[in-house]
Amino acid sequence: MLQTPHDENAIPAPRPKGMERRLTLRLLNYWQEIKGVRTFPSRLDVNAQAIADIWPNCYLLKIEKDGEEPIFDYLGQDLAKFSGVFVSGNTVSETHHNTLLDQAIRYFSEALATRAPVIGDDEFVRFDGTRIIYRSIILPLSEDQEHITHLLGAANGKEVAAFEDEGE
Repeated sequence: MLQTPHDENAIPAPRPKGMERRLTLRLLNYWQEIKGVRTFPSRLDVNAQAIADIWPNCYLLKIEKDGEEPIFDYLGQDLAKFSGVFVSGNTVSETHHNTLLDQAIRYFSEALATRAPVIGDDEFVRFDGTRIIYRSIILPLSEDQEHITHLLGAANGKEVAAFEDEGE
């Protein structure tokens, strides 16, 4: 399991004025920056301290072999808390259904097949009946520029008040 230098009790650094607000685009910009002229950045390029304000909403999936299920290498505490799960070391299929994490990882196969970033936004009904709107991103990483070895992802969401029936 990867360790993060992010202290669970620390308050994330404030976002500098003028910085992109959306977590997905900020992580995409960071991925492009560390990628440089290569096709993919490597897992070793990812520096949790450089993205400390969004790292608690991130996850890392490790890709062992083609056709095998990815394994959670890291799950940020904010994403885990919002999803009500703590799954580092588990496979993707062991993720609880109808959680933010479940929604965030549902496009991992697309990211592997296209070998490109996948950004999504949608809504779903969480396991407790709460309607959630969210944004997510999955970004491929490679140690050898040929095989995808990890997927870096992030998601955030918010609860939305339920619509009342007009007949009530």
